[in-house]
Amino acid sequence: MLSPPPYTPAYHEDAASSIGDVSGASFGGACEFIAALAEAGVETTVTAVASPDASPGAVRDLGHALGAVAFKERTFLE
Repeated sequence: MLSPPPYTPAYHEDAASSIGDVSGASFGGACEFIAALAEAGVETTVTAVASPDASPGAVRDLGHALGAVAFKERTFLE
């Protein structure tokens, strides 16, 4: 699901190392993480990238349903 960016990000040796080990990562795990932070009283912000095939509004609604207090939409760069 995660793919490295097409450039070498700052502070990383190469693009692949910028995302780290994502084995075992899942959508459900991300949702559980957001809910656990909110339940623990951590002010949580959910972020989505406004890519052509994404739905930032749906991400915002899901984040708020899970307990996030804020949402940020980022610009998609090709």
